[in-house]
Amino acid sequence: MTPTRARNWAYAAAAAGVIANALFIAFYASFALQHGTEPRGAAAFLGSAADYAGIPQNALLAEITVVVFRFLSPQQRSDQVLRIAGATAFATATACGVLTVTGQLGGGVSALTVGAVLAATVWLLAIGIRGARLPSPRRARVARAARLIAATVLCSAVLVLTGFAIGAAAVVWAGLIAGCLAWLSIPLWALAIARVLAPSRAVPPSPETAAAAHRRDT
Repeated sequence: MTPTRARNWAYAAAAAGVIANALFIAFYASFALQHGTEPRGAAAFLGSAADYAGIPQNALLAEITVVVFRFLSPQQRSDQVLRIAGATAFATATACGVLTVTGQLGGGVSALTVGAVLAATVWLLAIGIRGARLPSPRRARVARAARLIAATVLCSAVLVLTGFAIGAAAVVWAGLIAGCLAWLSIPLWALAIARVLAPSRAVPPSPETAAAAHRRDT
């Protein structure tokens, strides 16, 4: 995979993620305004659209695992295992989306979906740890961003479970909001990957530098 092709995949994943996130937020906003137990009208349409948009998002993120392995990791043998694990996690999330929109998985959150999200989060954390010391500062920052996203999601899950255990609704909501915000930032991380892979613009030499180089050549 060339850098140009990898960059295009990353841009596509970012765009799909932004669309899916926008539909997801619009669904919950319209559903909250209805004050009902079942989404109807615009809320029902937005919910279905968000489910459909999540399928290409996760499929493209599965391709991002190849991009990360090729350009954002030290490329040791253990990274190959991480690449396969990440691709499997996002491919499973894609399959969950297909099963949801076809009615095979039901309308709730299944254990398979939770497992796919957890596996993808662990993959992000591992990538962030592996790539944090890359020689390229820009790529290292992208890796650290993945680590921050994953750590926030995992800590939020612990916070939610703690809130349920002690019966504190405020703690549960704090964990859910923090975790959702972190997860919704994944498209921005994919965009950061694309920008890192973009070729740097050549800076034209100043007239003084060009004249000095000409004198040296002559």
